[in-house]
Amino acid sequence: IELCDSFIHIPANPEYPVYNLSHSVAVILYEMLHQSITKGVNRKTSSNNVSRLVDQIIKTMELTSYPGYKSRNTSVMLRRMFSRAELTDTEYHKMMGLFRYIIFNLDENSGE
Repeated sequence: IELCDSFIHIPANPEYPVYNLSHSVAVILYEMLHQSITKGVNRKTSSNNVSRLVDQIIKTMELTSYPGYKSRNTSVMLRRMFSRAELTDTEYHKMMGLFRYIIFNLDENSGE
C-alpha cells in the first residue's frame, strides 16, 4: 500500500459492497474521463508555467550553494523532463508552492 500513488473509494451497495476488478477499472476510467471533459482537471500546464517552475528550482539551487556550472545543464534537463511529463496545472501549482516554501525557509534561515 505504501507504494500506491493514491487510494480510491468506489461507493457500493451495502448489501454487496464488493466489485469485480474489471468493473472497478471501468468505473474509475469512466469517472476520470467524465471529470477531464467536464472540469478540465488534467489540463496540461503552459510552457510559460514550466519556465517559471524551472526558474524557481534554479533559485532554490542557488540558495543551497548548488554548483553554478551545473545550473545551465540542469535547467535544460528540467525543462525537457517537465515537457515530456506533460505537467498539469494542478501539479505545477503544487510544485511551485513547495519550492516557494523551501525558498522562504532558506531565505529566513540565511538571515540568522
